Amino acid sequence: MSDDPKERWRAVIDSQMSAATADAADRVKNQLALAQEALKALLIANGGAMVALFTFVGNVLSRAPTVRFDFHNLRVAFCLFVIGFTVDLIAYVLAFMSQDRFYNTSMAELERLRSAALIDQPILDQAKEFKLIGQGFGYYFCGLGLALVSVISFALGSVFALAGVLV
Repeated sequence: MSDDPKERWRAVIDSQMSAATADAADRVKNQLALAQEALKALLIANGGAMVALFTFVGNVLSRAPTVRFDFHNLRVAFCLFVIGFTVDLIAYVLAFMSQDRFYNTSMAELERLRSAALIDQPILDQAKEFKLIGQGFGYYFCGLGLALVSVISFALGSVFALAGVLV
């Protein structure tokens, strides 16, 4: 490495640009993994519960019409499963949006570093990066909250479904 400060600075910028590019690539991979794996189980659980509840009640009533169910509790259970499914879909979208903002943060950092390399001076203004990362965390925490609502809806829906069939 050279003793010239500008060359050393250029090497630092190049290194940071490579790191920012690698981070952006990792964010895209994380985005896909989050969207496909983290929320898939909740979609299957709530959606499967809706189908199972209808199937069970329909099969029992077709074979033994005198069996009694508490249809109020069954309606509440079904509504809770629908709520869980719906908020999970919204959480799915928020996961995508959060990762999009994190990716854009990496791209903004890369652009700032490119500009610094062109003028051979550091650019310390990271306002755009901070704004994007703040938005990303906002979407992230909203998505986590909705995923929690989905879990609670599934649990409560299960309780109401059980109460509806054990009359």
